[in-house]
Amino acid sequence: MDITVTTIKLAILFLPGIISASIIFSLITRKKIDNRDYFVSVFLLTFASYFFQNISQNIVEIIKNNFKFTKYINSKFISAIFDNTNEISYKEILYTCIIAIIIGITIAKLHNSKILYKISRKLKLTNKSSGLDVWDSLFANAGNGIKNWIYVIDKDLDLVYGGWVKEYSQDHSDIELLLKDVVCYKNSNRTKKLRSMDYVYITKNEKDIIIEMRGEENE
Repeated sequence: MDITVTTIKLAILFLPGIISASIIFSLITRKKIDNRDYFVSVFLLTFASYFFQNISQNIVEIIKNNFKFTKYINSKFISAIFDNTNEISYKEILYTCIIAIIIGITIAKLHNSKILYKISRKLKLTNKSSGLDVWDSLFANAGNGIKNWIYVIDKDLDLVYGGWVKEYSQDHSDIELLLKDVVCYKNSNRTKKLRSMDYVYITKNEKDIIIEMRGEENE
């Protein structure tokens, strides 16, 4: 595939959106992202980043002029896209990348804290609790779920493992869990501890185990 000057130019111009999307998709938990979702996100985040950069640039200019509006500073992003003769403003792209990082972190924080869903439920716009399924909502909730002490019941072996969740798999067709400070019992008789372990790695089909969860206090 031939890489043209125009392709390189567009890649540089859309760098803020690429950075912002990469931050968001690496920090949030969601189902597999297809190419369409990715490119649409990059496109929207790019324009959002340049928009806020342009606003901040004009605010700085107003402050420099003792809060007097002298002229509006246009972003060079649009003109650089549609006119190949216009040069890229690397300084503008650098500032926009900084804005893009802030946008990416902010969106990831809003998504993971479910703030938007809480507001939407209060406004009766949706009855969803989150954009996650139950497995992801249980473990991916950075504030609560992953800190909990859980019991994993292996129905086939009649064993129950109790421990703190250290790591978990996002793709839960085959469950993977890493537990810390683990105690093991017979599920049919939990009065006698079989053994203790620092770590236990569990991999099972989701239909073969049951997970019980307590609060954040260990036994």
